[in-house]
Amino acid sequence: MAYVKISQLPAATALTGAEQVPIVQGGVTSRTTTGAFLTFISGDKFSANKGGTDQTGIVSNVPTKLTWSTEIYDYQSRFASSTWSPYPGVQRINCHIYALNVTACELKLYKNGVEFLRGPIVIGSPSNDAMMEGNWEFLSAPGDTFDVYLRALSPGTATVSGGASLSYIAGSQV
Repeated sequence: MAYVKISQLPAATALTGAEQVPIVQGGVTSRTTTGAFLTFISGDKFSANKGGTDQTGIVSNVPTKLTWSTEIYDYQSRFASSTWSPYPGVQRINCHIYALNVTACELKLYKNGVEFLRGPIVIGSPSNDAMMEGNWEFLSAPGDTFDVYLRALSPGTATVSGGASLSYIAGSQV
């Protein structure tokens, strides 16, 4: 095989994602596709919503894990069972919910099963509903997991709307 400078190779046409490219992994040269490589360098990202199903029975003043039944996308397949397990690095999570039957509520970010960061406390409207958002940017380490919880103060049990445009979550590596 003759050695040729990269600059002497013919220009590629539009990439499809199926092209094979070499990588060095653990000291061994292996192959992957341009599509797999692009997914990896794009970072860890996901988006999900409640899929039209309300989350009901949220007991007053008891932090309750929010569930997300419909994944919109999950680039690295690291979002499962409403929990995100991102690669180490700086991350961002944005969560938006519409809660019913609440006098006040707050979103909380849990890391490895323990409260980690809080969003602002939102006071419910005169009709006892509240729209709120939690935005967090943080550093994650290998093996960390993240969940969003709601602490609602309510005259009975609270509900989080299942409307896809009302209650949703997204996370990304920054």
